[in-house]
Amino acid sequence: MALYHFSAKVLSHSTRNTVGAVAYRAGCELVDLRTGESFDYGNKAVQHVELIVPDDSPQWIRDIQDLINTDRQEGVQALIQKVEAAEYRINSQVWREIEIALHSELTEEQNVSLAREFVKDQLCGRGMTALLNFHFDVDKKTGQEKPHCHILLTMRTLDEEGFSSN
Repeated sequence: MALYHFSAKVLSHSTRNTVGAVAYRAGCELVDLRTGESFDYGNKAVQHVELIVPDDSPQWIRDIQDLINTDRQEGVQALIQKVEAAEYRINSQVWREIEIALHSELTEEQNVSLAREFVKDQLCGRGMTALLNFHFDVDKKTGQEKPHCHILLTMRTLDEEGFSSN
């Protein structure tokens, strides 16, 4: 039986490099264009990454959504560039993160489907944009499965050019 785990926090420029945090969660190599730093977590096992957007989203975010589906690295880089461009202050709150445990009794596909349905209904249905990062880890010492999902929510709503200024 899966153990219950739910945590929520804000990823902010004042506490960490938010691009590095996204790179770790998505298992990508990303470059922070603000600082020039590169973060390489391409060897981290992240089994599935997808972007879920509200139904009335503009085409530019749907293009990024398609890019993530075909080339995770390029798609996530395009997304963070848009997100980071809207958050220029040194203490900007950039992402809300929700981390949830998944059911070890379900298959990976079933867990992805269940989380996707929850996010579409409860978060994107309220206008939020969400990057889902699925980690199907196994504890090396005990062999216990520890599947979980990092849901990264943008702090701003979408507009025709990018993310809103308020």
